[in-house]
Amino acid sequence: MKKMSLRRNDIIRYFCDLVILLLFENAEAAGGLRPLGLAVFSSLVFSRRNVILLAPMYLAACLLKDFSYVGLVVAVTPAVLFIAAYFVYHKLNRPMHRTTALIVTLLSCVPRVAFSMVNGEIYAPILSSVITLVAAYVLMTALNAVVVRGLRYRLTVDERISLIVAVGMLSLSLFTIKIRNFNLLYPFFAFCLMLSAYAFQGVQGALVTGLSVALGASLQGGSAGVFAVIMITAGVAAAFKNLPEAACAFALTVAFTFSLFFLDTFSGYGYVNAISIFVGAFSYVLVPRKYKTMLSSSGISYTAVGKSVVNKNRRETSIRLYSLAGVFEDMKNLLSAESGGKTEVSPEAVAYDVASNFCGRCENANNCFRSLGGDTGVILNDVVEASMKKGKATIIDMPPFITSRCKKLNGLIGAVNDRLIKIECAGEQAEEADKNRALLAAEMGGVAEVLDNLGDEFKRPLSFDGRRERRISDELTRRGVDCKEVLVCGEQSDVDVTLVVKKEDADKKAIVEEVSRIMKVRLKKTHESDATDGYAGIVLSPAPRYDFVYGNAGKSRRGNDVSGDVILVRRMSKNRVLFAVGDGMGSGKNANDLSERAVKTIENFFEAGFSEDVVMEVSNKILTRHATGDGFSAVDIMVLNLNTGAVNFIKLGATFTVIKSGDEPEIIEGNALPMGVVENVQPFVTRRVLSENDVAVLLSDGVTDVTTGGEIAEIIDEERRINPEVLSSKILDAAVKNGASDDATVLTVKIFSRI
Repeated sequence: MKKMSLRRNDIIRYFCDLVILLLFENAEAAGGLRPLGLAVFSSLVFSRRNVILLAPMYLAACLLKDFSYVGLVVAVTPAVLFIAAYFVYHKLNRPMHRTTALIVTLLSCVPRVAFSMVNGEIYAPILSSVITLVAAYVLMTALNAVVVRGLRYRLTVDERISLIVAVGMLSLSLFTIKIRNFNLLYPFFAFCLMLSAYAFQGVQGALVTGLSVALGASLQGGSAGVFAVIMITAGVAAAFKNLPEAACAFALTVAFTFSLFFLDTFSGYGYVNAISIFVGAFSYVLVPRKYKTMLSSSGISYTAVGKSVVNKNRRETSIRLYSLAGVFEDMKNLLSAESGGKTEVSPEAVAYDVASNFCGRCENANNCFRSLGGDTGVILNDVVEASMKKGKATIIDMPPFITSRCKKLNGLIGAVNDRLIKIECAGEQAEEADKNRALLAAEMGGVAEVLDNLGDEFKRPLSFDGRRERRISDELTRRGVDCKEVLVCGEQSDVDVTLVVKKEDADKKAIVEEVSRIMKVRLKKTHESDATDGYAGIVLSPAPRYDFVYGNAGKSRRGNDVSGDVILVRRMSKNRVLFAVGDGMGSGKNANDLSERAVKTIENFFEAGFSEDVVMEVSNKILTRHATGDGFSAVDIMVLNLNTGAVNFIKLGATFTVIKSGDEPEIIEGNALPMGVVENVQPFVTRRVLSENDVAVLLSDGVTDVTTGGEIAEIIDEERRINPEVLSSKILDAAVKNGASDDATVLTVKIFSRI
């Protein structure tokens, strides 16, 4: 299948070569000069086309134009010379050198010059030969860039100039072909104009393309009117390049048509030609975006190298992040496998140990062992088993055999208890080690998850939009904003626009307005920093669908200057917000420290990018390990997604939360133990979706111990226009009125729409 595909591609490629040879051989400039056929043949051979296939095509193109003895000699000479040069380089196993190709081209001009001089022409054939050499050099450079090397690479200055001149040559060739009043130049010109206007930076792309096409057409027709019409159309394309592509295509069609009529340049210009201009312009609009990006990045535009390096570094970083995630996942699995393996010590092992190390060293050991027919481990087994159940051995546990014979009874009892104490200590140490391993395993798993998510994020390449960058720069300049640089990174809801503007312009509303209009996404300023030389860097990101306002009220317990309750409101990312109320056990400074520790631990894990399940598990384990006495804390958490309105309520020992979504209030109860009580506590988690003007009220138990959910819901219902600060104060006042004496805190969050 692959072989067939390549053969088909070769057929298409050489068919295109034949069409090009026919076009350029047929091209005739004013004065009857036809210098381009040989130039394009030599450049195709130089571009590593098979000369054995090209030579017959060139002969056919020449003979179709001039079927005569002279025409045959003129056509055969370059074919033979290039075939000979081709075989020489083939033997050397090297591609043909440009200088060689130009020398062969010059030698190929000799028959034409000779025949012309015989007919008395001197200057015209010499001029034609010079033009052929120049055209060959230009076409070799252009085809080498497009065909041999490919458009994935940045064009050099000489390649850009050569491509522009090549467009002029092709325009001359196309303008030669007229089918009644239809001309092939029109759709070609319209497509090239759209390509240059949108693929190349600034207005010069369209104007230079227009100039090249105009010169080519004028050289064939010798008309200043043709030149004027094409340049007028190029100017319109340059002026409309910041509009959508379809609008620019329509504008240049109208401009070309009207300028032809007003200047009366072509007689018989009708609707067929108008349609051809329209089709040529809109054919560019239909080109897939990836090909447009490839064309623009290869040409004259932007910092493609830097952007490519960014994506390359992101790919390499993602590979490292995945590897690190795998390392931490392996460490987690290893620690988890080592945890929970508590070793049970059998009574027989303890009895044997006491019999060997205590009884075996006694001076009466032989008498006891002889009477038992072995060591005392057999008779001590029941003693140890009973003592392990009680936790301690006493004289009551000793059998008559020992109490009647043993002269070191107290020492024996002490030896048994000493072994039991060591076993208990070893068990506690093993349990402590298991807890530490479990904590480390949970942390390693969380780190692995974060690194894996970062790997996914860095794996996605950043897409850049140079066309919109230029448009933003132009529009901001028009609005009086001195914009030095623009970088559009990403697409749709994930887009970020970075601008470098004068510091005095950084706060102008026109920046957000214009960029949002061009990107067709509502943006907001998310970051601002100092750049150099009086400029500031600004980052604009998509504004979320929702935003929020919040208010809080609180009081401390009577006799305490510091409340044991702590609140936290923190943006974790562009679209996620964390709200938390921590209530440390007790009151005053100690309770406040407990709350601060719990809330700060949770905040740090959320900020690091840990998932909610991992945050609660690891935070609880850490707080449990450091808890002393009443060292635990109730935590009420609300995580809000500003894009969707989705809210996760997470409760550990926290009291109820009241939300009002629409007209009906809802009371969300929690039933989990506080943080720091036991290590494996499961948080209460529930999910709701809030929308515009919905309210959520987080409370500490100082409020809910004296105020019911129904009472708080009534207070919310009484408020027509909810001000979070005012509502929080009213709920706290109601709690104080009901006799609240403990630390009391109210945190009210209201959602509103930005759309």
